[in-house]
Amino acid sequence: MSFEHVPPKSAFNETRVRQHTMDQWLKSDGHLQGGGRVSQRGIGAYTLCDPCNNKTGGWYAGEYVRWAKAALYIVARVPSGSQLQLHVPRSYPLRFLKQAVAMFFSANSIEAAEFNRDLASFVLDKHSKSLPRGFNVFLRLYKGPLARSLGVTGVLMVGRGHRMESEIAYPPFSLAFSPDSDSESGIGCISHFARYGYDERHDMTVTTMCGEGHTPFPSDFRTKAQVDEEVRQSRAEEG
Repeated sequence: MSFEHVPPKSAFNETRVRQHTMDQWLKSDGHLQGGGRVSQRGIGAYTLCDPCNNKTGGWYAGEYVRWAKAALYIVARVPSGSQLQLHVPRSYPLRFLKQAVAMFFSANSIEAAEFNRDLASFVLDKHSKSLPRGFNVFLRLYKGPLARSLGVTGVLMVGRGHRMESEIAYPPFSLAFSPDSDSESGIGCISHFARYGYDERHDMTVTTMCGEGHTPFPSDFRTKAQVDEEVRQSRAEEG
């Protein structure tokens, strides 16, 4: 296995970071002070073999970096919680989508490719438009300050059922992956990018939202004030 930067190194992922597990965060009561594992070269892991790393990096990473550079200017100026339109002119939408899906495999276990052969084939054939039905990808703008990478996780929504989700959140993007969804109507859904060819350029506009990240929970975009207030209310109810 070779070291894979997630997100790509040139998408602002090349500086020293301190990484913590979910258990470490929970035991800290949300106030991490030191500890964890330090990486001097950004976030990533030994998740892809050399051929796959070289292929996907050469085919798709450059387009992801171009989107990230365009979005970084916007994310610094847009209020948290706001809905907006992200416009990227003359982009290669299929390449961006496939870089996102390649990152999904890195965020999950090595066995993920074995259980998702159709999805792996979609990534490894640069001309394929066959994103498996029911697998949807959602793009949001993300301010941080925490980054998070989560494999497929069950999310229980009180009164609203549950969903399965994997997420990679690193400014300026949060990419959420839903492996069991039949809907492309959610805000920020970019699954339709699979309709374009590898060499097709288009002016793309994505209706999405902008949020922050102060917890390790998937698609939690609450501000620090919102998190603190909900913690206070919860403790008050507990007596």
